[in-house]
Amino acid sequence: MFDSLLKRNSCVFFMLVVLVMFSSTAFSNQSLRVLQNQADRLENGGTFALSGSSKIDGTVVFKGKSNITIDGHGQTITQLKRNAVIIKIVDCNNVTIRDIVLVGDPSSYKPFKGTDGLGVSMQRCTGQHLLEKVKFYDHGTAGFKAHNVSNITFDQCLFSAETVAVKAGDAFNSGIWSYGTKCSNWEIKNCLFYKTAMGLILYMGHDHLDIHDNTFMDIRGQHGMYLNASSHVNIYNNKLTNIRYLGIKLQMNNGHKETETDIRITNNICTVEETNSPGQAGIAVGSAKPEGPAKGVYWEGVHIENNRVDRFDYGIQVNYAKKVNIQNNELVDTTYGILAVPCSGYIRDNVITTTKWSGIFCNVIKKSKVAIVDNVIKDPVHVTDGDIYKRCGIFLSGNGTVDLENNQMYRGKGQPLFGVYQGVDVTLGRYYNNRLLGPVVSNGRIVSQGNNDIH
Repeated sequence: MFDSLLKRNSCVFFMLVVLVMFSSTAFSNQSLRVLQNQADRLENGGTFALSGSSKIDGTVVFKGKSNITIDGHGQTITQLKRNAVIIKIVDCNNVTIRDIVLVGDPSSYKPFKGTDGLGVSMQRCTGQHLLEKVKFYDHGTAGFKAHNVSNITFDQCLFSAETVAVKAGDAFNSGIWSYGTKCSNWEIKNCLFYKTAMGLILYMGHDHLDIHDNTFMDIRGQHGMYLNASSHVNIYNNKLTNIRYLGIKLQMNNGHKETETDIRITNNICTVEETNSPGQAGIAVGSAKPEGPAKGVYWEGVHIENNRVDRFDYGIQVNYAKKVNIQNNELVDTTYGILAVPCSGYIRDNVITTTKWSGIFCNVIKKSKVAIVDNVIKDPVHVTDGDIYKRCGIFLSGNGTVDLENNQMYRGKGQPLFGVYQGVDVTLGRYYNNRLLGPVVSNGRIVSQGNNDIH
């Protein structure tokens, strides 16, 4: 009798489990159907509003709509299907998304491979777009992905991949990922990027960008922000903490033959807690390859001002840039404080503390000029290994003219091998009022023009 009762109860339990599973699946399918029906019925100028949270196993598609608002009212849509998009917006005009939580499937993430694990996908959309107070969690490839879309504002959004097993060096799994050759007028402000592989990727030509007052924390794959082939860029008041490789990176595409202009990177803080990694940089503006993106093409009008960079391998790195102004930056505990190769313009009023190799390493563009003025270099060079010619307060190379005025170098924890190293083809234009620690190496060509204190 006991065995018979046990068998009967086991059958009942099994049927209950099947019923619960069926009900759960039915619920998720019903939620998707309900949301899609609501999206299909949405009229131009209307609002798609959530009245409760949902779990879906597919994609809600908005297509061919104008002047629509997707308002989550703080509710959550959770994706149950692997490698799926939660909300797809195609051929729409003037879209607003606000106050919604989108949760992806963390198993969608595939290291070094892209998937369709997305929160929002936007394609071929025109007009003005706004994402406000949208929270993206644990999406396989990106929280938000766009293709050839302009005029977007992100305000107070969260991009988090805390439970995704991000691999070092990976560029997939990002907060924002956009690509296209004619994208412009993006504003990203007051957002938090947390534990993603990359913070944001804007690839292949995004112009007229304002990226400000954002926080990037524990970016575990590569870079905090990566911009490719962009002009008229304003990046300011951002805080970047514990970025694996580069905090702020602007790179010219190898096949791109147009000069990128008007780059302003100001009032940002870039810090890491771990020891320096080779090639890690707080701020980097440069080409995709050492020989340049296209022969004879340079960045023009690069302003890097009033930033603090702490414990990166390179504090500020600039490659192939004309009319550079690197000014009023504070660079602490780096291998190179400033690396500018090659460049023309100004390096002035920077405070560089504790560099392992050179405080300022500058290669001058042929027949051009760099003015290195009013910089303070403290505690320079306290290691003895490596290339001896690079272990300097100021290292000069290239084939142009350099003005050195009012630079101060102080003895602290260590001493540089050279105060100034002047390359064979570098001409000193003005050389006044410098206070230098260590010998000056110039093959006999440096002549003191006045008030230089070398000791």
